[in-house]
Amino acid sequence: MNEKPTKIISLGAGVQSSALVMMAANGVFGEDYPKVAIFADTGWEPKEVYAYLEWLETEAGKYGIKIVRASKGNLRDDFYRSVKTGERVASIPFFVRNEDGSKGMLWRQCTSEYKIGVVRKEIRRLLG
Repeated sequence: MNEKPTKIISLGAGVQSSALVMMAANGVFGEDYPKVAIFADTGWEPKEVYAYLEWLETEAGKYGIKIVRASKGNLRDDFYRSVKTGERVASIPFFVRNEDGSKGMLWRQCTSEYKIGVVRKEIRRLLG
């Protein structure tokens, strides 16, 4: 990409961010629409997400919107390695049953490190 983007979509490949990509493709934002969408790939998304992302890349590409896949690595592999080696890794969401029988989720850091940080780093790279 030779030209620096002025508008960038953070693409989670869910309903809202996908809608933004397709709205841009359909001219909702005018001529100065986002030409880049960044997908932070944890390497551990369901296969349906990757299949959908391939479709979205093709559709967006027809309108000059590039979807960039950026990654810190594979969250699952990193987690398993940390169990074996004791190496630090971002905590992942473990779902638990609380003492009162309600469902809960343990504290997690993976969104910050494997999604938000990855998107920010890619934006800085794109902007030079």
